[in-house]
Amino acid sequence: MCADTTVKTADGQTIAYELSGHRPVVGYAHGALLSRSAVRGLDLFDIDALAPNGALLTYDQRGHGQSTGRPVAEDYCFEQAASDLLAVLDAAGVDEPIDFAGSSLGAAAVLYAALIAPERFRRLALLIPPVSWETGPHHMRQWYADAADRVEQIGPTAWRQDWADAEPSSTLPGTGHGSRFSSRRCGSGFSIGSCRSARKRL
Repeated sequence: MCADTTVKTADGQTIAYELSGHRPVVGYAHGALLSRSAVRGLDLFDIDALAPNGALLTYDQRGHGQSTGRPVAEDYCFEQAASDLLAVLDAAGVDEPIDFAGSSLGAAAVLYAALIAPERFRRLALLIPPVSWETGPHHMRQWYADAADRVEQIGPTAWRQDWADAEPSSTLPGTGHGSRFSSRRCGSGFSIGSCRSARKRL
């Protein structure tokens, strides 16, 4: 892997990214409560296999991994995630339309970025895309709220490990703890979901 490079956002945050290999470029955006190193370390996805014969562009979302962030809800809206992604493309010098994969929050970042600047993207792979907070199924919204409460109880590191160790099941979690995202997240929603954690009853 190449050493990190950073780009400064319009609001002063630093987004860390890496571009390894030779063109054509394929990109990947991780989900919430994760980072590039966490995805690799927990063996959640083999992101390096996305570009076996090309360049791989990965980055840490704001407030995750090596990227900075503020405790401001609006900073984590999907629109802001998309803006950060486009800033990374600019900084990395990606001029041609790119194939880009994203999981959970990363899927939302990629999709919103493609809506803002469709000419920047060739193909999208949306893995475990999040639901809208306002209009998503009730059981998924309840899971987000329960998961947020669980993270507050045991911390993000332990929660990520629980997620990685969880046995898949065929059902989504029901109700649990009562902490809600609605007072802490912006209007367009914020997923902390994943294919394994969404199937685990916390």
